Amino acid sequence: MRRIALHALAAAAMCGLATPAFAETWLYAYTGNDFTHVTSICCGPDTPFTTADAIHFQFTSPSRLAPNLTDAGFSAPIDAWSLSVGPLHYASGPPGNVLYSINFSTDAAGQISGYQFTTQTDVVAPNLLPAEYPPTPYEEEVFSFDLPGLLGVGDGVYIPSIFQDSEYASNSGTPGTWTVTAVPEPLTWMVMLAGLFGVGAALRAWRRPHLATFQPS
Repeated sequence: MRRIALHALAAAAMCGLATPAFAETWLYAYTGNDFTHVTSICCGPDTPFTTADAIHFQFTSPSRLAPNLTDAGFSAPIDAWSLSVGPLHYASGPPGNVLYSINFSTDAAGQISGYQFTTQTDVVAPNLLPAEYPPTPYEEEVFSFDLPGLLGVGDGVYIPSIFQDSEYASNSGTPGTWTVTAVPEPLTWMVMLAGLFGVGAALRAWRRPHLATFQPS
């Protein structure tokens, strides 16, 4: 009976390890390709990007994308998001950082087949040209499109509030890639560890009387 109970406990623990039955968060991560075009025409010597830079964007949500979406807005809660491109790094939380929009198309298996996202941050450029613009904060937007009818395909950074959508870094025609992975919540890890601890304790309890049986007389 003790052996049966041990096997049952071990099987339950392994099921908990193998099945994502506990609460989890989905991590959506986008990796763009290097910029193909960088200009300083709009922005003067403050332009911070090079053709070795790319857009990296990610967000977390408790929900997984549904199958067969067509240019659908992401309606599930977004717990947090962050973006980096060259020396620029910003995220949800601080004032002025906004996730304007995010849309997805998916196939029958729920895999991403098209996407669009746009973010905004308030930044300061001390060397803006022309000179009549003072070194004050302005809006800087980062976008990536891979859906029909949305400004073509590609990534870009532009400053719409001063230079009327002047783009100063872009990657056209080479969309990036998305990965979607499940991240177990801390409670899930605690339950898994507790299960493993229970298996270890049961194993030790089962071995003691059997070891005593084989002690030399």
